[in-house]
Amino acid sequence: MIDNRQVLEASEAFGETVEPGDRDAWQPELARAHDLTPLPEIERAMPTLGIFGGLLGRRHVPYKVGIIRELAARSGVRWKMRDISQRVDWLKPNSIHRLVRDLVLGGVLHYEASRGTYRLTAEARVVASFCRALTVSQIKHNRLIKILTAAIRTAQAIGEDDGAVLQPFADAIAILEDDFEEMRALIGDRSEERLKEAVLWARDNVHDMRDLLDHEEEFFGRFQADPIYLDMTDRAHKALTALALLTDEVYIALFEQTDEILRRGLNFDRQDIREMVKFLSIAEVAAVLNDPLCLPAQVHPVDTPTMFMALADYLGRPEVTGGLPEPSVVQVFPPSSPPRNEFFIAKRELEEIAAKGGAPLADWVAEIDWKTAVARMGAAVGAWGRYGPAGTDGLKAVVDPGEGLESVGRAGVALMSPARVRPPEVRS
Repeated sequence: MIDNRQVLEASEAFGETVEPGDRDAWQPELARAHDLTPLPEIERAMPTLGIFGGLLGRRHVPYKVGIIRELAARSGVRWKMRDISQRVDWLKPNSIHRLVRDLVLGGVLHYEASRGTYRLTAEARVVASFCRALTVSQIKHNRLIKILTAAIRTAQAIGEDDGAVLQPFADAIAILEDDFEEMRALIGDRSEERLKEAVLWARDNVHDMRDLLDHEEEFFGRFQADPIYLDMTDRAHKALTALALLTDEVYIALFEQTDEILRRGLNFDRQDIREMVKFLSIAEVAAVLNDPLCLPAQVHPVDTPTMFMALADYLGRPEVTGGLPEPSVVQVFPPSSPPRNEFFIAKRELEEIAAKGGAPLADWVAEIDWKTAVARMGAAVGAWGRYGPAGTDGLKAVVDPGEGLESVGRAGVALMSPARVRPPEVRS
C-alpha cells in the first residue's frame, strides 16, 4: 500500500504540488488522437491484463502499460526523463511525469537519484513481455489449455509455490468438463451450427490435454505422493476420456456421415416427398406427376449390398435352444496404488544432502543393510541420469564420482567408489 505521504514526497521530487485527493480525479492528456496511440489495442485486452493490476495499480493502467511497453522495446537499460518523453511521444510531457512517478511508487520503475535515470525492475520486464503477448482482442476457447500449459511452465520457471503450478492444471480440467456439458446441452437443443463449432474446439482441447498429460512427470514430478494431485489426475483422465468419446461420436455424425451420404447419392423416402410437396405449388406438383420418368412414390430402390449383409448377419447368428446362459459374477478389484518413484526419492535425498553442505554418498547408501544399499545405489545412479545434466537438469545437487575404491565396512558393503554429494555451483 502507498500512503499519502509517499505520494506527496514523490510529487516534490518531480517539482509538483499535488493534494492527496487530487490524484483520483486527474486524467492523463493525450498529445495526439486516441486512435493514433497504442491505447485502443491495450484497452481491448484490459480483461486479460487485469491480472497485473496489483503491480500496475488501479488507475490509468492502459497508459502505464503503454509506457513500460515502449521502454522495454527500447535499447539500453537506463533512461533520463527526456529520453522517456521522446519515446512516449503520444502523451503530453506533464502526463508522462505523473505516470512515471506512479510507476516509481508502484515499484515498476526504479529511480537512481545520483544519476537522474530510470530503469525497469525485473518484475516490470516480465510484465512488459506478457503485456505484449496478451494485447489481443480475444483469446480463442480452443487455445485455453495451451495457455494454461504455458502458465504451468511460467510458474515453474519463476519458482512459484505448489498452488501456482496445480491451479492451471485444475483450470484445464474444468475446461474439459465444461466442454462436455456444453456439447450435451447443444445436442439437447439441436443447435447444429453451434455444435459443429463446439466439437471442433473440443477436439483441439482434447489434443492439448493429452499433450499436457504426456508431460505429466516433467510438470508434476514432485506431486506424485500428494493425494490432492492424485485426485486431480484421476479427474483429468475421466474428463478427457468422456469428452474424447463424445467428440468422436458427434464429429462422425456431423461431418463424416454427411460426406458418406453425399458420396452415395441422395435417397428419398415418403417423408422426404411429403416435405417437398409442402413447398411446391399445385402447378409444380402437376408437372412432376405428368413427367413419365418419375417413379411412384411408394417404389424404393433396393440396396443389394445392404440386403445381403443383413441376410449374412441373420444366418450367422448361433441358434439358441437351451435358453440364456446363467449369469456369472464379475469381480471388481480396486485400482492398485501407483508404484514408488525410486529415482525421484533418490533425487530428493541427494538434494537434502547437498543442502546440508554435502557428504560422501556412502553415508546414505550404506546406512541400513545390503539390500537397501543395492537399491539406493541403483536409485542414485538413475536419479543422476534422469534429473542430472544429461537429463532434465533439475537436480539441485552434484555427484562427484571420484577415483578408485574406498573401504566402507558397514551395512554389508565392503568397498564402494568414493563418490561425494555436494551443492551445485552458483550460476552467474
